[in-house]
Amino acid sequence: MKLICKISASLLLIISLVLNLFSCAKICKTNKYFKLKEAGYYPDTSDFPDTKWVCREVDMYFYMFDYGESTMIGEYTVGDKNYRVDIEIHNADMSFDFYSRTNISMSTSKNDSFSEPVICEREEAGFLATEYIYENDIITCKIRNTDQNIWNYEGDTITFEKAGAISINPISKWYCEALDMYLIKYDDVYYKGEIVVDNIINYVHAIEIGNSKYYKFSIENGKINNLKEKTVSPFVNMFFEQGENKIIATVTEECTTNRLAYEYWKTDETTFEFVEQPLI
Repeated sequence: MKLICKISASLLLIISLVLNLFSCAKICKTNKYFKLKEAGYYPDTSDFPDTKWVCREVDMYFYMFDYGESTMIGEYTVGDKNYRVDIEIHNADMSFDFYSRTNISMSTSKNDSFSEPVICEREEAGFLATEYIYENDIITCKIRNTDQNIWNYEGDTITFEKAGAISINPISKWYCEALDMYLIKYDDVYYKGEIVVDNIINYVHAIEIGNSKYYKFSIENGKINNLKEKTVSPFVNMFFEQGENKIIATVTEECTTNRLAYEYWKTDETTFEFVEQPLI
């Protein structure tokens, strides 16, 4: 019995030491990250708003957006196939998700709105997990893992260089009277503008996240809430159908069913018309 107790005590001591080692290693890694971030080695979108980054090794680019938008999107091309790239940064990790298309269908849910929301389901084609660092004006991504589904580069590192602004010239302007919102199109994947909420003007932007006119809207913080200014929160997701001099925008089902995630979207209506206006 004493021998069993001694063995158990020894095992517990070993487990405790191992856990302490892992904890210390994690703390050291975290401290190193914050020191390097302060030195400028781990920028995020707030450091490079509305910029385009082009990959040297493969046919891929992505955009960083204004107001510290956490989502970055772009395009990855393999042969004659284009994939939407959805990129997120978490500390020193930069993850890439590739989507081939978005399947659009009508919701079967019942509500009191004059129309039903749509269901937008993105088809994931692959992923890429990397650890990044920014140095000498270059983002270097060390590849840690990929599912190899569509990724056709055999190297262990890819690099991105800044190719300037997304666009400084507006393409078109759109206004929705029901929402008191206007949007200016700067790229097929990027609109930005303003919406009036409780008589207060708020910045908004819309990012095409699904390769099929499926847009994620964000709204600025600091006016509708007490969060940090010059940042954004999720607002609503919509599917755009282009018509003659108009856009029919339909709210997606995830926004009507998950009010906690989209707490600043207040209306139960699901279909809105944006009318084209002259650029002034």
